[in-house]
Amino acid sequence: AVAESVADPRFGDLFTQADLNRLREQLADQICELASGPCVYQGLSMADAHSGMQITPSEFNWFVEHTRDAMIELGYPVGTQNRLLA
Repeated sequence: AVAESVADPRFGDLFTQADLNRLREQLADQICELASGPCVYQGLSMADAHSGMQITPSEFNWFVEHTRDAMIELGYPVGTQNRLLA
């Protein structure tokens, strides 16, 4: 989802300053925890992590699309997808 979002021209330079490795790790931990895996997400709340970023509703939806597509490709159950993307 991260690579697809970074490559998506609709995002412009949104990810230019992002630590992509950390973003991948945090997202993986969130998905793993929500899938009842052994991971524990210890990052900031979503509100705190994205505070001041001025993410538009469209940008949010585009990232959700990429994340959903990645979870489908990896075989995550719909319930897990819904918990993360809600």
